[in-house]
Amino acid sequence: MKRNDKACSLPHFNMCKEIGVEFSNEHWHDHIPKPVEKSQGKYTILSNQQVQTDRNIPNNKPDIIIRDNVKGALC
Repeated sequence: MKRNDKACSLPHFNMCKEIGVEFSNEHWHDHIPKPVEKSQGKYTILSNQQVQTDRNIPNNKPDIIIRDNVKGALC
C-alpha cells in the first residue's frame, strides 16, 4: 500500500499545484498526500477516500477524486 501511495503522490502533487494549493515543500517526492486538499473554494481533491454509492462495490476507495464545489459534481 505504501508503494501505491508513493506512486500517486506525483499526480496528486501536480493536481494540487494546478488548483492553487500551497505546499511547504517544493518537490513531489517529499509530498505526502493529505486525505482532503481544498483550493480557494472551487475544487476539493480527495485522496484514498471511500465513496458512498447506491450499490455494494467491493473496491470503492479510488486513489484520487476531484470535486468541483461550484457545480457540486465530481470531475
